[in-house]
Amino acid sequence: MAMIVQLFRDLTGSWPPMVTRLLGAGIALIALATWRHVIRERQIRNLLRQAALASGGEREAAIQAAIDLAGDVPRRWGAIAREARLRKLDDVAERATEKLRALGAKSELEVLARLEAAAPTPAAHPLEVAAAVERLIETGALGAARTRLSAGLARHPDHPALRDLAERLAGGAPRE
Repeated sequence: MAMIVQLFRDLTGSWPPMVTRLLGAGIALIALATWRHVIRERQIRNLLRQAALASGGEREAAIQAAIDLAGDVPRRWGAIAREARLRKLDDVAERATEKLRALGAKSELEVLARLEAAAPTPAAHPLEVAAAVERLIETGALGAARTRLSAGLARHPDHPALRDLAERLAGGAPRE
Protein backbone atom coordinates (compact mmCIF):
# COMPACT_ATOMS: atom_id res chain seq x y z
CA MET A 1 0.00 0.00 0.00
CA ALA A 2 2.86 2.36 0.81
CA MET A 3 4.27 1.83 -2.69
CA ILE A 4 0.96 2.84 -4.24
CA VAL A 5 0.78 5.98 -2.12
CA GLN A 6 4.37 6.87 -3.02
CA LEU A 7 3.72 6.25 -6.72
CA PHE A 8 0.62 8.45 -6.56
CA ARG A 9 2.65 11.22 -4.85
CA ASP A 10 5.41 10.98 -7.44
CA LEU A 11 2.99 11.14 -10.35
CA THR A 12 0.93 14.01 -8.96
CA GLY A 13 3.68 15.99 -7.20
CA SER A 14 3.74 18.73 -9.77
CA TRP A 15 -0.04 19.03 -10.12
CA PRO A 16 -2.15 21.51 -8.19
CA PRO A 17 -3.72 20.00 -5.04
CA MET A 18 -7.28 20.36 -6.39
CA VAL A 19 -6.47 18.29 -9.49
CA THR A 20 -4.88 15.64 -7.31
CA ARG A 21 -7.95 15.45 -5.08
CA LEU A 22 -10.31 15.20 -8.04
CA LEU A 23 -8.18 12.48 -9.61
CA GLY A 24 -8.10 10.55 -6.33
CA ALA A 25 -11.87 10.86 -5.93
CA GLY A 26 -12.43 9.67 -9.50
CA ILE A 27 -10.22 6.64 -8.99
CA ALA A 28 -11.99 5.84 -5.72
CA LEU A 29 -15.41 6.00 -7.41
CA ILE A 30 -14.31 3.69 -10.19
CA ALA A 31 -12.84 1.23 -7.68
CA LEU A 32 -16.03 1.31 -5.61
CA ALA A 33 -18.24 0.64 -8.63
CA THR A 34 -16.04 -2.25 -9.75
CA TRP A 35 -15.98 -3.72 -6.26
CA ARG A 36 -19.80 -3.50 -6.10
CA HIS A 37 -20.18 -5.41 -9.38
CA VAL A 38 -17.79 -8.12 -8.21
CA ILE A 39 -19.67 -8.54 -4.93
CA ARG A 40 -23.05 -8.72 -6.70
CA GLU A 41 -21.79 -11.36 -9.13
CA ARG A 42 -20.41 -13.40 -6.23
CA GLN A 43 -23.78 -13.16 -4.47
CA ILE A 44 -25.54 -14.31 -7.65
CA ARG A 45 -23.18 -17.28 -8.06
CA ASN A 46 -23.69 -18.29 -4.42
CA LEU A 47 -27.47 -18.10 -4.75
CA LEU A 48 -27.40 -20.32 -7.84
CA ARG A 49 -25.11 -22.78 -6.05
CA GLN A 50 -27.67 -22.92 -3.25
CA ALA A 51 -30.46 -23.40 -5.80
CA ALA A 52 -28.65 -26.36 -7.35
CA LEU A 53 -28.39 -28.03 -3.96
CA ALA A 54 -31.96 -27.24 -2.88
CA SER A 55 -35.32 -28.40 -4.12
CA GLY A 56 -38.87 -27.08 -4.22
CA GLY A 57 -39.56 -23.71 -2.67
CA GLU A 58 -36.00 -23.13 -1.48
CA ARG A 59 -34.73 -23.63 -5.02
CA GLU A 60 -37.23 -21.19 -6.49
CA ALA A 61 -36.53 -18.62 -3.76
CA ALA A 62 -32.77 -18.75 -4.42
CA ILE A 63 -33.29 -18.42 -8.17
CA GLN A 64 -35.65 -15.47 -7.70
CA ALA A 65 -33.20 -13.77 -5.35
CA ALA A 66 -30.44 -14.11 -7.97
CA ILE A 67 -32.73 -12.66 -10.64
CA ASP A 68 -33.65 -9.76 -8.36
CA LEU A 69 -29.96 -9.00 -7.79
CA ALA A 70 -29.31 -8.98 -11.53
CA GLY A 71 -31.79 -6.20 -12.27
CA ASP A 72 -31.21 -5.00 -15.84
CA VAL A 73 -27.41 -5.25 -15.78
CA PRO A 74 -26.21 -7.43 -18.68
CA ARG A 75 -22.97 -8.42 -16.93
CA ARG A 76 -24.97 -9.88 -14.02
CA TRP A 77 -27.33 -11.73 -16.35
CA GLY A 78 -24.24 -13.16 -18.03
CA ALA A 79 -23.07 -14.36 -14.61
CA ILE A 80 -26.47 -16.01 -14.08
CA ALA A 81 -26.27 -17.76 -17.46
CA ARG A 82 -22.70 -18.99 -16.90
CA GLU A 83 -23.31 -20.21 -13.35
CA ALA A 84 -26.65 -21.82 -14.27
CA ARG A 85 -24.99 -23.78 -17.08
CA LEU A 86 -22.23 -24.83 -14.69
CA ARG A 87 -24.78 -25.97 -12.09
CA LYS A 88 -26.99 -27.72 -14.69
CA LEU A 89 -29.89 -25.32 -14.10
CA ASP A 90 -30.83 -25.30 -17.76
CA ASP A 91 -34.17 -23.52 -17.32
CA VAL A 92 -32.45 -20.63 -15.50
CA ALA A 93 -29.67 -20.48 -18.09
CA GLU A 94 -32.21 -20.26 -20.91
CA ARG A 95 -34.12 -17.54 -19.08
CA ALA A 96 -30.90 -15.56 -18.59
CA THR A 97 -29.99 -15.95 -22.26
CA GLU A 98 -33.42 -14.67 -23.30
CA LYS A 99 -33.02 -11.68 -20.99
CA LEU A 100 -29.59 -10.94 -22.49
CA ARG A 101 -31.14 -11.00 -25.96
CA ALA A 102 -33.88 -8.63 -24.78
CA LEU A 103 -31.27 -6.30 -23.29
CA GLY A 104 -29.26 -6.40 -26.53
CA ALA A 105 -26.08 -7.54 -24.76
CA LYS A 106 -24.17 -8.87 -27.75
CA SER A 107 -20.82 -9.10 -25.99
CA GLU A 108 -22.24 -11.26 -23.17
CA LEU A 109 -24.02 -13.47 -25.70
CA GLU A 110 -20.75 -13.91 -27.62
CA VAL A 111 -18.96 -14.94 -24.42
CA LEU A 112 -21.70 -17.48 -23.68
CA ALA A 113 -21.51 -18.86 -27.22
CA ARG A 114 -17.72 -19.30 -26.93
CA LEU A 115 -18.08 -21.04 -23.56
CA GLU A 116 -20.79 -23.32 -24.87
CA ALA A 117 -18.70 -24.26 -27.91
CA ALA A 118 -15.77 -25.13 -25.65
CA ALA A 119 -17.88 -27.07 -23.15
CA PRO A 120 -17.42 -30.83 -23.00
CA THR A 121 -20.21 -32.90 -24.47
CA PRO A 122 -22.49 -34.70 -22.02
CA ALA A 123 -22.00 -38.39 -21.43
CA ALA A 124 -23.42 -40.37 -24.31
CA HIS A 125 -23.49 -43.79 -22.69
CA PRO A 126 -26.28 -44.44 -20.16
CA LEU A 127 -23.85 -45.89 -17.60
CA GLU A 128 -21.81 -42.67 -17.72
CA VAL A 129 -25.00 -40.73 -17.08
CA ALA A 130 -25.86 -43.06 -14.20
CA ALA A 131 -22.39 -42.61 -12.66
CA ALA A 132 -22.65 -38.82 -12.95
CA VAL A 133 -26.10 -38.85 -11.32
CA GLU A 134 -24.78 -41.07 -8.51
CA ARG A 135 -21.97 -38.55 -7.84
CA LEU A 136 -24.49 -35.70 -7.74
CA ILE A 137 -26.69 -37.60 -5.30
CA GLU A 138 -23.70 -38.35 -3.07
CA THR A 139 -22.78 -34.66 -2.92
CA GLY A 140 -26.37 -33.72 -2.12
CA ALA A 141 -27.06 -31.89 -5.39
CA LEU A 142 -30.48 -33.46 -5.88
CA GLY A 143 -31.77 -30.74 -8.19
CA ALA A 144 -28.80 -31.12 -10.52
CA ALA A 145 -29.12 -34.91 -10.29
CA ARG A 146 -32.75 -34.74 -11.40
CA THR A 147 -31.86 -32.46 -14.31
CA ARG A 148 -29.01 -34.72 -15.44
CA LEU A 149 -31.16 -37.82 -15.05
CA SER A 150 -34.03 -36.37 -17.07
CA ALA A 151 -31.59 -35.56 -19.89
CA GLY A 152 -30.25 -39.12 -19.73
CA LEU A 153 -33.75 -40.60 -19.77
CA ALA A 154 -34.61 -38.46 -22.78
CA ARG A 155 -31.75 -40.12 -24.70
CA HIS A 156 -32.11 -43.61 -23.18
CA PRO A 157 -35.69 -44.03 -21.88
CA ASP A 158 -35.54 -47.82 -21.41
CA HIS A 159 -32.19 -48.21 -19.66
CA PRO A 160 -32.65 -50.08 -16.35
CA ALA A 161 -29.92 -48.22 -14.41
CA LEU A 162 -31.45 -44.84 -15.29
CA ARG A 163 -34.95 -46.06 -14.43
CA ASP A 164 -33.68 -47.31 -11.04
CA LEU A 165 -32.13 -43.92 -10.34
CA ALA A 166 -35.38 -42.21 -11.31
CA GLU A 167 -37.25 -44.37 -8.80
CA ARG A 168 -34.66 -43.57 -6.10
CA LEU A 169 -34.97 -39.83 -6.69
CA ALA A 170 -38.76 -40.01 -6.83
CA GLY A 171 -38.75 -41.87 -3.50
CA GLY A 172 -36.99 -38.99 -1.74
CA ALA A 173 -33.88 -39.92 0.21
CA PRO A 174 -31.18 -41.76 -1.73
CA ARG A 175 -30.52 -45.42 -0.85
CA GLU A 176 -27.20 -46.56 0.50
